[in-house]
Amino acid sequence: MQNRIRVIRGVELSLVNGVAILTTSFRDLERVCKALGLKGIPKTNGILWKGFVKGRFVRIMIHKHSGGKDVPTGTFNCYLKELGFSIAQEYNEFLNSI
Repeated sequence: MQNRIRVIRGVELSLVNGVAILTTSFRDLERVCKALGLKGIPKTNGILWKGFVKGRFVRIMIHKHSGGKDVPTGTFNCYLKELGFSIAQEYNEFLNSI
């Protein structure tokens, strides 16, 4: 059973079997990519965000028509690390600051 509680703008807290999981929408992920200075390059399937974050080259693909959908938990955790955030709370604070 899954209960969703909106905690702070952009990031949701999901309780799945008593375990808290943070998720975000692809639209908010795009905002973070843009704020970090990544360049959005239109591709056939969507937009490829690429550039350097904290000295590391990052590539994140966001598909068309996925703006309002939640980023899957595993993908979200992978993107957090690629974008230089150590935990979801850092991502959330950055999202709320832009």
